[in-house]
Amino acid sequence: MRAIRVSIPLFLLTIAALVPCTASAATTIGQLLPPFAAGSCAGRAVVQVSAETGTNGYAVPAGGGVITAWKTQTGPQAGTMKLKVFRPTGVPGEFLSVGEEGPHSVAANTAPTFASGVRIPVQAGDMLGLVGAGLNCESEYMATKTGYKSQVFPMGVDPAPGTTATIEGNSTGFALEIAAIVEPDADHDGYGDETQDACPADATAHTFPCPVPTPAPPGPAPTPDSPPVLTLSSRAKQAALKSKAVIVAASANEAVTFRATGSVAVPGGGAFSLIPTSAAGAPSAKVKLPLGIPKVARAKIRAALRAGKKVRANVHVVATDSAGQTSNAGQAVMIVSPPPKRR
Repeated sequence: MRAIRVSIPLFLLTIAALVPCTASAATTIGQLLPPFAAGSCAGRAVVQVSAETGTNGYAVPAGGGVITAWKTQTGPQAGTMKLKVFRPTGVPGEFLSVGEEGPHSVAANTAPTFASGVRIPVQAGDMLGLVGAGLNCESEYMATKTGYKSQVFPMGVDPAPGTTATIEGNSTGFALEIAAIVEPDADHDGYGDETQDACPADATAHTFPCPVPTPAPPGPAPTPDSPPVLTLSSRAKQAALKSKAVIVAASANEAVTFRATGSVAVPGGGAFSLIPTSAAGAPSAKVKLPLGIPKVARAKIRAALRAGKKVRANVHVVATDSAGQTSNAGQAVMIVSPPPKRR
């Protein structure tokens, strides 16, 4: 283990940007920086509590979600690396271990990504950390980059998820070589909405086919102070490339204006917003709302389907009545290849 220049040894994980960050899509936290080549991890847990101003932070943003992938970067030494997620308890220096993934063996001078089986539910303010051994796992800035701050647990301490531990000391000028992908989790079922949950509007299921909601029996006429009752009945599987749109079917118990938005996640091709649309609806009448698929997204979807990959769209509808009251609902739609033409 290298001789440290602060009161405590530090081995830190650098976080790399894995996907683009948008308000409604997956978010990258953490950084991958040029690895400091002289240090090695010491077998203790470390948490990154801040980063330099203007750079990507290591804390989960507002809204929380699920960590579905992470990445690290090594210098000229190989070893093992484990992702850790910590939550401040409010007691100075004390953290709750929220979750972990690994350890994984990592080679020297590489930047491996880990995604298979990664699923760590997180909330806003949770912080990335690591436990590593025998490898380069930190970037060092010392006095020039004082915004990078980390806290180190005692030697040999690796708190299990669900337990708390207290730090041994603080360090400034060190940054962990770790980045993680946080996906939204609209139904709070612990599965990332973009790559893990086929039913993001239903917490009871996350694989196709999604449960079909039972229509509510006819009730009394709406009152001025009650929001509209919105129902979505879109087809769960659609050959959307043929129509160049994902078709949303919506109805409400009173006259409303529907506003539909959505996105489509293409494995290996990124996430794309669908073209939003609006339409008026009479009481109890089913209205079809076509969400156009941009041309660049259609090409990516076509390539993914030909490669046998699953492509899913998430749609969201807001119904607004004459009094300005709103209701909203979401649904997942699997985009499939059109059936072969009959000869």
